[in-house]
Amino acid sequence: MRFRIVSLVLTLFAFPALAHHQFHAQAIAIGGDAPSAGAVALAPAGGEGNASVEHYDANGIRFDQAVTSVHGTDDGHTAVTTAVVTLRNIDILGRIHIDEMSARLTGRQARGTAEAEITIDNLRFKNVVVDGRHIIVRPDAARLNKARTFAGFRDGDDDTLALSTTVIAAGDQTLVVPGIGTMYFGEVFVKPGERSITMLRIEFEPQHSMRHLTIGTLDTNGTDMFPP
Repeated sequence: MRFRIVSLVLTLFAFPALAHHQFHAQAIAIGGDAPSAGAVALAPAGGEGNASVEHYDANGIRFDQAVTSVHGTDDGHTAVTTAVVTLRNIDILGRIHIDEMSARLTGRQARGTAEAEITIDNLRFKNVVVDGRHIIVRPDAARLNKARTFAGFRDGDDDTLALSTTVIAAGDQTLVVPGIGTMYFGEVFVKPGERSITMLRIEFEPQHSMRHLTIGTLDTNGTDMFPP
């Protein structure tokens, strides 16, 4: 009887060591009602993936370069997942210009925890110009990064946090451009163990062949897997 109890205890302590992390991350430079480009996904085992696009020109959308990357490592104690996107010299229908746009998502999940702690940084909108007028877009993820898990997101003191939020100050998240549509900056979606950000989303007016466009999208999550 004593042998059976000792064996059971050893099994319970050894079982967590058999777990492995199932990675997931993706980065997409552009997608929607324009040909997708610069899309890369992380393998379930982690590792690294990269994509690069130069001189994109489709449906009136142009940019000089887009670089995306995903990366995942697991040292047996903590799994780290990273997704990065950068676009340069973006032009939308000859009326909207952005010199540079970038973002990074990083998830860190300690073995045995319910979900990863996910942060957003390296946010950048450089020189946004609409019809010759400079638009100030200042992304700031400090408020979101205080609640790095979904549990913290829901239980925090900030009642303004919701499942769908933004890294742009209130009142500056959207911009209506007559003849084009509505621009949405820095949209963030949060759910258990997962966080995503789209740096720019456009809903076009009905006269355009395009209806929806996203530029600079990142998503990351992952989970510990245990054998049956």
